[in-house]
Amino acid sequence: MGTQFWWFYDVLTVVLLFGIGYAVIAKGFNKVVFQLAAFAVAVVVGVTGANLTAPKVYEELLREKILETVRLSFSDETFNIYQRVSESYALSADAEEKNLSAEELHKKFLAVKNQETPVFEEWYAKVICDALEQRANEAERLHYISGEQTTLSARMQALPSGNLRDLLLCFEEDSNKDLVEQIEICIEPVYDANYTQLVRLSLFLVIELVILIICCIIAMMMSHVDQEMHLRRGDHLLAVPVALVEIASLLFVICVIVRLIAQLTDNEMLLFNQQTIDETMLFKHIYHVQDFLFGIRTAQ
Repeated sequence: MGTQFWWFYDVLTVVLLFGIGYAVIAKGFNKVVFQLAAFAVAVVVGVTGANLTAPKVYEELLREKILETVRLSFSDETFNIYQRVSESYALSADAEEKNLSAEELHKKFLAVKNQETPVFEEWYAKVICDALEQRANEAERLHYISGEQTTLSARMQALPSGNLRDLLLCFEEDSNKDLVEQIEICIEPVYDANYTQLVRLSLFLVIELVILIICCIIAMMMSHVDQEMHLRRGDHLLAVPVALVEIASLLFVICVIVRLIAQLTDNEMLLFNQQTIDETMLFKHIYHVQDFLFGIRTAQ
């Protein structure tokens, strides 16, 4: 994904800084104090509310539907993990063993399946986990958190080798392993983390919008107060920190929208991708405030 438009976000930051800053300072402190309170309350309540309610909303409304689709895709009798690996592995330009058949791949598993601590060759574990991730994505798309670059395949490879062995045992005809249980261990935590984050960002924007609408209505009802105010020079100076807070709040909301779009489009859009944002000089510092507020672990 190209990053040639990284400057867009920095230009946007500067335009908001000077444009909104000038407008707020021109109004003076008295006239914008309620506006400041609205932005501050909206951000604080939005972040807090989203963090508190997102896990429950995901659990009650989305989780079972999403994961049931994934489970059904793996329990499909027509799915052959070794055939899938053989087909995809053969297309790899760097593969050293391009002609491995599904039967040969299966034999490699049978050779270690009875070991107390099975030892899979690194390339073998990778292609198996890649195929499992591909199958999961076909059933229910995994929208990875922007900044969290560890894929489902990489996470499965990082699990103890016994977990991968137990998951593969579920595809054996004579196995007594519970496929649903193994999917819960190896696959579902990644879906839970990513979809909960999607819900969290969405809830923040909804709460933010509702509060700002309410505050706008109240401000319209209080518009007659403006006529009674007489601004002094000091009022304009006091408006400077107010302007900075308001600009920061607005930029934060924009950052959440950008991250949500990037996550939903898997970082494949020209502007809405992690690489472009990381190239910016100003915008990225505000953007990554989300990592702290929403508990996003950014890959180093």
